[in-house]
Amino acid sequence: MSAPANDHSKSKPGGSKKIDLKQIALLLFAVLNMGGLGGALWMVFSHTIGWQPPLIIEEELRKPQSVTEGHAATNSAKGDGSGHGSTKEVSLIVPEFDELTAKFDPFVANLEGEPKRVIKLVISFKVLDDESYEELLDPVRVPKVRDGILDSLQKTNFNDIESLQGKLFLKDRLIKVVNSIMDKGVVRDIYFTEFVVQ
Repeated sequence: MSAPANDHSKSKPGGSKKIDLKQIALLLFAVLNMGGLGGALWMVFSHTIGWQPPLIIEEELRKPQSVTEGHAATNSAKGDGSGHGSTKEVSLIVPEFDELTAKFDPFVANLEGEPKRVIKLVISFKVLDDESYEELLDPVRVPKVRDGILDSLQKTNFNDIESLQGKLFLKDRLIKVVNSIMDKGVVRDIYFTEFVVQ
């Protein structure tokens, strides 16, 4: 009877080594996985550390990107008469933009989708120049502009314009609609002076 007891005691120390090796292997596997995941995330997102969105100022948009001959530059040479040390001065001609806005009567339209909702908008259009202003307020063009805006509003769902981002997308869509109706003029921006959805 002593032989079976001997076999039982021999298997116990060997079994504990297997458990210790399994635990170590599992721990090593988990550490390597976490290190690999961390390294992969670092490689993917390291280029975004310290990134900030570009700051766009309207005054910078008004400046020409490059000075080209005949468009935006005039050269004048200055010198002291000796021919030495003459410098060239480049002055940029930057067009001045007036704040021309045209206000339309309120737009009232049914929104698409359920439940039925009604939108009321009062819109002011910021145009590029006098020609755009006159073209936008032309009595022949006003019904076309109103029809295009009302058609676009009726194809809009409340969920599309509920958020601030949705309102900005609506502005962009309405600017495209109005600019597609105009021949030469350009609408630069749209201001919602009243925005009511019921």
